[in-house]
Amino acid sequence: MLSRRQLLSLGGSALAGGAFAWVGLDAPVANAASTTVNGHRISGRIYSMWKSNKSVAGLPIAGAKSIAGGSVQTFQRAWIYSSSSGSSLIRGELLNAFVKAGGSNALGIPIGVEAKNPYYLTLSQRCTTGRIWWSRTEGYKAVPNSQTVRLRGVRNFRDAAGTDLGVQVKGGRMRRGLVYRSNRLHDLTDLDAAILQDLSIRTIIDLRTPGPSSPVPIERSPASAPSGSTCSAARPPAAPACTGPL
Repeated sequence: MLSRRQLLSLGGSALAGGAFAWVGLDAPVANAASTTVNGHRISGRIYSMWKSNKSVAGLPIAGAKSIAGGSVQTFQRAWIYSSSSGSSLIRGELLNAFVKAGGSNALGIPIGVEAKNPYYLTLSQRCTTGRIWWSRTEGYKAVPNSQTVRLRGVRNFRDAAGTDLGVQVKGGRMRRGLVYRSNRLHDLTDLDAAILQDLSIRTIIDLRTPGPSSPVPIERSPASAPSGSTCSAARPPAAPACTGPL
């Protein structure tokens, strides 16, 4: 686990209440070249990413090494990867979580740079065979592509197509990442809500029949949702309305 001082050195500046403001990352420069810094050679796509973000990454502490699908080089405050997808930089608590989750052996090589969700105060990183999310208050969740996403505040949320290649059906397999099933969503945590946004869920279908449980909302109050987030719904005529976004 990285200390608060290390976190600050990895690009976060302290704010009141323990929150962090993150220094943005820049896209790699074109026309990759090479250089030797601190006794270690930096070249190719790794050099391009480092040159654009050297103040974030710091100096190299080792040379690049080959891994399955590409290469990686460690710097004082970040790791930079190179693969057929391009170059990527991972740092701070995302890097800490990435290593804990098994690194590239479990999730593949990171793609691009971190994505920030300013409303839910979360960070996420896509990888070639998985994805990882991090929240200061809830920790991290790492999900390989072969598994279904699970949520902390909602029981039994899962991809309707199952895991791995998808459930076998007549004529082939169900396509994963399109339809999810779940219990009611009003107990979503902030990290859960950020994950659902990344899954691009747009429609909630309420299959409950009318009865004592019907008045219970199926999602969190719209007052807690970010501006611009929308939710449409289809349901049996007597079921409760979907009144707000996730």
